[in-house]
This record gives sequence, structure tokens and C-alpha cells, in this order.
Amino acid sequence: MLIVPTEQNSIYTHGIQSYFLKSFQKLQFKSNNTIYEIVNDKIYKMKPYETIKEYELDISFRLNLQNENNEKKESYYIPIDLQYTKLNVDKYKLKPNSLLTLYIENNKSIYFQTDENDITHSIKEDLITFLSLLKLYN
Repeated sequence: MLIVPTEQNSIYTHGIQSYFLKSFQKLQFKSNNTIYEIVNDKIYKMKPYETIKEYELDISFRLNLQNENNEKKESYYIPIDLQYTKLNVDKYKLKPNSLLTLYIENNKSIYFQTDENDITHSIKEDLITFLSLLKLYN
């Protein structure tokens, strides 16, 4: 499941550097109903992630829960009329066995990923910790 803030505010990444895991790059081509990504010299085709429901962390902070079980197929072409976006993605985890992973794209937008189907107490704690470190939540 992907967890995406409904509003993307400016982020402060200095406080989370000790939780850094790795960095990678991908090229993304978007159309109205398809996303193409180039990762590690392979092209993948998929549909945009569907928002399952909205989750309210508190009155002032809302998150979209998106279905990540999207079929990602390898493709051998990209339509010529699409524009690409180059994304530098940084990956963070609070603990090695944490259920929640933070991704920051181009130091501008964030989303979280978990294998769980619901937001459990430990995921909620990790969410609040990350958002507090990024100065997005009080």
C-alpha cells in the first residue's frame, strides 16, 4: 500500500539523514491512463495507482491510501509523444525491520510504502515520526 499526503508542502530533509538507505534514479513517462518507467535499464508499463480511501491522521493532516497491487509489465517501447520526468528517489527507514518506508522524489514530494493492508499502530507511529522529522506534522 502506498500512503501519500494530500498536500505536498516543502520538506526539511536534514533531520532524517541518519535513516537513509539508498538512492536510485528512474525516468517516468505519464499519459492519462498509463505510466511508463525506466528503472535499471528496463521499461515497465503500469496503470496509475488508485486511491482506495482517505486517512485522517488528525484534523489538519490527511493521507491518501493507494492500492500498490498494480500489475507492472515489462515493455519494449515507450510511445513517442510522451514527455519524461527524471526522478531521483531517496529511500529511508527508521529501523531495519520497520514496516514503513519513506520515499522522497527530487527532494520535493514524499510518499510512504508498506506491505500491510491497513494502518496499524506501529505504522502510525512511524508516520508521525517521519512527518515530524520532515517538519510537516506537529
